Amino acid sequence: VRESKHSTMPQEGQFNENQAAFFEFLNTHYNKDGGDGALSNLLNDLEEDGGLNDPAGEIPKAAQKIMEEAQAKAAKGEAPVSVKGESVMCIKTWDVDGKKVFFNLGTSVKIDAPELVVRDGEEQTRLPMSLGPSMDDVDGKGEACLVFDVLFNPVTMKDAEVDMQFLNFIVQMIMIRLEEKHADLPAINSSRKFRRLKQKNFKGRQLADQYLMPQPLMRGIDEETGLRDFSGPELAEPCFRVGNVTRKSDGAKVVRLRAELPDVQGDEIELRILEGRCTLLVPGKYKASIPVEVPTGFVVLGSRFHSENYTLTVVWGPQHAKEFDEEQQTKRMEELKKAEEEQRLKLTNEIAFSLCTCDDLSLIHISEPTRLLSISYAVFCLKKKKKKT
Repeated sequence: VRESKHSTMPQEGQFNENQAAFFEFLNTHYNKDGGDGALSNLLNDLEEDGGLNDPAGEIPKAAQKIMEEAQAKAAKGEAPVSVKGESVMCIKTWDVDGKKVFFNLGTSVKIDAPELVVRDGEEQTRLPMSLGPSMDDVDGKGEACLVFDVLFNPVTMKDAEVDMQFLNFIVQMIMIRLEEKHADLPAINSSRKFRRLKQKNFKGRQLADQYLMPQPLMRGIDEETGLRDFSGPELAEPCFRVGNVTRKSDGAKVVRLRAELPDVQGDEIELRILEGRCTLLVPGKYKASIPVEVPTGFVVLGSRFHSENYTLTVVWGPQHAKEFDEEQQTKRMEELKKAEEEQRLKLTNEIAFSLCTCDDLSLIHISEPTRLLSISYAVFCLKKKKKKT
């Protein structure tokens, strides 16, 4: 996903000396009518004179430095690229608070076309898009709403116009990216419902310009598939150890893998256990393909992440060890149910005792508590005591 970059004018008192001088220079020379003003003419004159030497001293040094850095970035291809989109369709949805949200889907040839790529050893479809900033607007009833411009390559939108399933896919993708990028805004409705408007191609006056940071053109080529490789930087391999140990619980000989994963949470770990190999991935942190010699007949007994010492443990063992673990699990469940039943009976007896010792009521009968459901009940028959006169 390509991010659109939008600059914001700093408020007074929020910028440093260099920025203050630069904005003062812009205020003096910039033509607010949008035409070729004094600033563009000055820059042209400076280019003819050999660059930003500024012999007349018209440009503050701070502003000159900023513009020189901008020119250097542009020469290296690092400057943002302005993109003007062409509207195709408008999507209407709602956030969790019921506020309307509109997606103006448009196209630009400056957005890359979809392609098959390789990422971290797996073939994936790369579907570039540019998500613009949120814009406040009002709907036909005068109620407040939000508008987002989203640009794709023309090939992408051509398929979306004729394939409703594909359109649904890219709209869901936009919703996910919107919630990631704008965590400060209410989330989109949980049912992910949306509607394509037939009356208009976009919401608002026109699609706003977006600014894209240039993407590197050169990518590595995967030797096996011949596709461009978009894998991230090489991930560190965690410290691990594979060994044969004897369990204390039943004396079974098992194979145990332990991997140290500092500063990792259990839900970050992606673990694949294959025959003779264990693949471990923590996106952005660790990656390892660990060979494990497992004797014939051994099965996976379990895996567990210990958050106290950031250690992942995977254990293989014989079938009788697995049966032993299942028996122990069944016993623990039975003991838990027994403890819950004892607690329930204790609570029932305490209630009955409280009723019996009540001054105004006398207990006649207690029915047998039900045991068919996890929540059981008993019926208490009470009689109000007659007051002695």
